[in-house]
Amino acid sequence: MAESFLPDFCRVRMVFVVVVSAELLAIVLTLDTSNSLQQFAAALSLRSLFVQWVALTGCALLCLLRTHLGRYGNRTAGIAAWLILMLLTLLISLFAIKVLAITPAGQFLLKSLGISAIVSALMLRYLYFQYLWRLQVQAESQARFQALQSRIRPHFLFNSMNTIASLTRSDPRLAEGVVHDLSDLFRASLSDVRDQNTLGDELELARGYLRIEHQRLGGRLHVEWDLEELPERAVLPALILQPLLENAVYHGIEPAAEPGVIQISGRYRRRQVNLSIRNSQPPGDAVKHRKGNRMALENTRQRLLGFFDGEATLSEAVVMVTTRCGWCSPTPTSQNEAGMETDEQVMNILIADDELHARAMLRSLVEEIGSPYRVVGEAANGFEVVDACDALAVDVVLLDISMPGQDGLEAASRLARRPEPPAVIFTTAYEQHALAAFEGSAVDYLLKPIRRQRLEQALAKAQHLTRPQLKVLEGLGLGDDEEYVNVSYRGGVARIPLSEVIYFLAEQKYVTVRHSGGEALLEGSLKSLEERLSDYFIRIHRNALVARSRVLAVQKGAEGESLVSLRGTDQLLEVSRRHLPEVKRLIKY
Repeated sequence: MAESFLPDFCRVRMVFVVVVSAELLAIVLTLDTSNSLQQFAAALSLRSLFVQWVALTGCALLCLLRTHLGRYGNRTAGIAAWLILMLLTLLISLFAIKVLAITPAGQFLLKSLGISAIVSALMLRYLYFQYLWRLQVQAESQARFQALQSRIRPHFLFNSMNTIASLTRSDPRLAEGVVHDLSDLFRASLSDVRDQNTLGDELELARGYLRIEHQRLGGRLHVEWDLEELPERAVLPALILQPLLENAVYHGIEPAAEPGVIQISGRYRRRQVNLSIRNSQPPGDAVKHRKGNRMALENTRQRLLGFFDGEATLSEAVVMVTTRCGWCSPTPTSQNEAGMETDEQVMNILIADDELHARAMLRSLVEEIGSPYRVVGEAANGFEVVDACDALAVDVVLLDISMPGQDGLEAASRLARRPEPPAVIFTTAYEQHALAAFEGSAVDYLLKPIRRQRLEQALAKAQHLTRPQLKVLEGLGLGDDEEYVNVSYRGGVARIPLSEVIYFLAEQKYVTVRHSGGEALLEGSLKSLEERLSDYFIRIHRNALVARSRVLAVQKGAEGESLVSLRGTDQLLEVSRRHLPEVKRLIKY
C-alpha cells in the first residue's frame, strides 16, 4: 500500500491542530459580521460550536477511513476526503437549521457549504504540499545516508582489518569476536535506507562498534554507559547511533595523546526517549585540524525529522569535560633501564604507534625474527618517542606517521638532529607521495598490514641515519635547512623555495601553499610550520600564515572585517582581531 498524503488524524497532535485551526476560522468569520463586543461573543459561541462539530467529526471520519483511502492514489484520496467533508457540512448544517431554527435556511446552507468547500480544498492542498516536502526531505536524507556509508566504510574497514590481523597472533578468540562485531555493523550499514530498527538493536550495534574501536585504541578510549530502563522495542531508523559515535571517536579520542571518555546516557520520560552522547575534547590545536563536513550530524538530524514527522530533535553543544584517566608511557618492556649495559650486537627497537594492537603485532613479529633484535619500549605519540629515546638505549624506531599530539614525521625530525640518532623505519596505513623519497636509502617504510619478511628486510637495512637520509628529511621541510618546502605535485614531490611562497592556508587535514607559480598541497600542521618558519612568516588568522616580506597593507572589508593585501596575489586574506596589532606593527616597521 502506497503512503497517502493524508496525515494520521488519529494522533492527538493532529487533532489539536484541527481544533485550533477551526477556532481561528470561527473567529475570522465572526469578526466580519459583528458590530459590538457583546454581539461578537454571542455569535462566536454559536459559530465555534458549529465549526468545531464539522472539524472534529471530519477528523474522526478521516481517522477511521485513512486505511481505506490509502489504497487509492493521492488524487482519488484527496477528492474523496473533500467530498466527505462536504457531506458532513451538509448534514450538520441541516441538523443546525432544524435544532436552532435558523432562517433563512437556504442562505445559511449555501453559505456553510461554500465556506466549507473553499477551506477544505485549501487545507487538502496544503497537506499535499507538506507531503511532497516530506518526500523531498526523505530523498535527501537517503542520499546523505548513502554518501555517509561510502565515506565511513573504507577507512573504518581498513582499520578494523588491521586490528583483526594483529589479534589473530595474540588472541585468536578475541579476533573472532571482532569479526562478528564487524559483520553485524556492516550488515546494518549495507541494509536498505528505509529499513527500521529497534532501540535495543541500535544500542547493541553501538556496543559492537565501540568494542572494535577499543581494540584499536586500547587505553586511550574509555566508555561510560548510563541507561535507565529504556524501551528497547522502540522503532528507530537503521544505523542512527553509530555515525554519532564515530564522530565522537574521530573528533574527540583519536586526535588526543591522553586518554579520552565517551559517555552514552539514556532516559525515558513522558513517553520520550532522550539519548546523549558526550566525548572529551582533545587540545585546541588538535581540534582545529579535525574539522569535518558535518555530514553525519546533518544526515542523522534529517533522518530523525523525516522518520518521526518533525517530533524528534538532534542538538549539539560544546561543554567542558574533565577526565581523570591516567596514562603512563613509554613502557619499558625489558628489565634494563636507562644507563643499562647492552650487548653491542643487539639492536634495541622502540615501537611507536597510537594503536595498542598495532604495537602488539609489531612486537610479535620482532620476537619471531629473534636475534639480534629486541624490543625495549613502546610509545603512543611523538612526544613519547623522544622521551623514550632519552631514557632508553634505542637503535631502531618503528615509527607510525599518523599519531595524536606530535606525529611521526615531527618526531623523526627531532631525532635526526641528535649527534647519534637512531635509525627510523616508518610504518603507516597510507602510502603518501612523500614516502617515495625514502626509497633506496637506509631508512625504510612499511605499509600496514606489515608482513614478517618485509619487516626483516627493513631491520636489516636500519643501522643509523646517514647523510642522504638527513637530506631527505630536510627536503621534506623537517631538517635544519629552511630554504625550501616540500609539496605534493603531479603524483610526486616538488621543492618550492621559501622566497616564492606567498602564504600557507590550512584546509582540513592539508595545508594549501600559494606560491608565485600557483598552488600546491603540503601535509602537516600549520602550527609546526609556524614554529619552524617564524622568521619568514607571520600568523594572521588561525588558519593562515603569510610571508612577512609580502605584506603590503590592511584594509576594511564590506562587513567591517580586516583584510590584508599581499605582494604577488590579488586575493585578500582575513586578519583576526587577535593578530591584527602584530600585522600593523609589521607594516609600520
